[in-house]
Formats: sequence, structure tokens, C-alpha cells
Amino acid sequence: MRIKVKGFGAGIRGHHPRVESGPGVTYPRIPGMEGGGVIDQADEDSGLRPGQQVATVMGGMGRSFDGSYAQYVTVPAGRVIPFEIDLEQAGGGKHEKETVMGVNKDEISKTIIELEKSFNERWSVGDNRGYLDAFADEVSYFDPILKNIVVGRDKVIAWIDSIYSNPHIVRSEYLNPQVHVSDEGDFAVLAYNLNTYVLDDNGKEKQLRAWNATHGYRLIDNQWRIAHSNWAFSQTVTEEIAS
Repeated sequence: MRIKVKGFGAGIRGHHPRVESGPGVTYPRIPGMEGGGVIDQADEDSGLRPGQQVATVMGGMGRSFDGSYAQYVTVPAGRVIPFEIDLEQAGGGKHEKETVMGVNKDEISKTIIELEKSFNERWSVGDNRGYLDAFADEVSYFDPILKNIVVGRDKVIAWIDSIYSNPHIVRSEYLNPQVHVSDEGDFAVLAYNLNTYVLDDNGKEKQLRAWNATHGYRLIDNQWRIAHSNWAFSQTVTEEIAS
């Protein structure tokens, strides 16, 4: 999605790539972490059109890819927020406008939930690469059958590959999903309950597992990666205790 920039935000965080390297900053780089303008080129399935007013913010812009200080900026469709405003009246003629842009947390939440579902559906039929390919290099992983946490992508993948086999899950229930998105829009925590079902010897559904799942997603190079994964069996004790 390419945007012709009409205005941009200026602040200390957007200034960092000009004076020092920080997390996720690569060079050469045009800074600018937030901006507004009009669609120049729209993805076919985005529902947006050329000339439409939009804003975009964070998500690696100005750090891992060129930012809003440029005349044009290319960003993922999920980072584009449509709006309508008279920029000439709002900002003072032909001068560049400094704007404060928001993060579309609802859209990010939907993206995270759909990603999680797609990874789990692949897992259910014998393909574990959805989750494995989504792990960040620094991922940490809690497995209910392990005593200790597993840290690092290679170690987590090695562990999962050592125990994984096709579970032949025929149905999954995704219950009570909650997504907490950072104000910057580059980190999200997803928590939900998952019930999975398989077929018994008579071809009837039976429940396989009930899970409490919590995953931390980080936006890295315009892709959501799993930075932390915690799988826990639901209701392992029935006594009401806090410790």
C-alpha cells in the first residue's frame, strides 16, 4: 500500500534513527514513524482506493523500512487507517503538517486472532510450520509437560518437532479471545480458551484437550512474530487457591 505523504508527526522517538541506532533500526533509512496523506497505490483486496485520505503509524516505519519524512511511504494494508478531514484548513495551507496519529487496535486485534486461528488449523491436520515459522528469534515457550521454560527459536522448534505428530483434530473452539495492543501498535498479547475435538472409534466427536493459551506477538519487519507462547491445561485443580 503506497501513500503520498501530506503530513507527518515529529517527536523524540521518530528522531532516534537520525542520531543513533535503536531496536529494529537498519540503515540507510528515511525516518518518520507516523504520517497522513492519500492512497497512491492500493492493494486490490484492501477495500481502499487511490486518492482516499489515510493515516499510518509505527509498525517499523522509519526504523526497519523508510518512513513518513519521504514523499511516498509503502506500508502494509493493516497499518492504514482511513479518515476524512480538510488538510488545508486543519494544517495551514501548503506547509507540511505535524499530526498525531492513532493506532487501529481493533484491526490489529482481528489480524492477531486470524493469524492464531490459521496456525492452529494447520497444526490440527498435521502441519506444525504455521506456528514454527512464526516464532521470533528470541521466543520464549512454556509447555505444560516441561519443568523449565524454553528460550530461543531453534530450541523451541527442536522441542516441538521432537514430540509433534498429526493430532487429527476435526474441530476447534476458540473461546473468550482477548487481545491487548500496545499504544505503538507493534506488540500485542492474545489470550483465549481452546477446546479441541477428535473422532472416536465410532466416528463420533470427543474432546481431546482444553487449553488456556497466551501468546505475545511482536511486529518485526512488517510481520507479526510470536515472542512468547504459553500453553496450559485448563482447570488442573478444582480447589479455589491463589498459590
